[in-house]
Amino acid sequence: MSSQRYQEFIAERTRLLERIRELETENAELKKRLGEPVTPMPPASSAMQNLSLQEKIDLFCSLFKGRDDVFARRWYSKTSGKAGEQRRVEFLINSEQLKYYNHDLQYVLEPGDFDIMLGPNSRDVKTVVLNVKQLYKLML
Repeated sequence: MSSQRYQEFIAERTRLLERIRELETENAELKKRLGEPVTPMPPASSAMQNLSLQEKIDLFCSLFKGRDDVFARRWYSKTSGKAGEQRRVEFLINSEQLKYYNHDLQYVLEPGDFDIMLGPNSRDVKTVVLNVKQLYKLML
């Protein structure tokens, strides 16, 4: 951050802190008019230090409203019941699965590299290159 931007940041922060103090004063006056008890707000840093984890979560939830009908999904193994379990998956790729129709419309397995892409979704894939050599083609 440049020195000028830092100075602008400090000036904006000071302006916002002053505005907060003005609003707290106005809030206290309005509470007095309504007959509600006025409790002074402690500084944010000391106020948060004295709260338990559950109190911090409750405070956050009271300040920010989100959807409470949507939850993150967690994968559970059907066999072991463990959460987040990963398994090694093996499968065989035979020559028939690598064949395709060439420009002469012949169903062939030609030598070359085949990219095998695996992953939990289309963004997070790992690619393995499978090389089919001429010798392999002759053995089929």
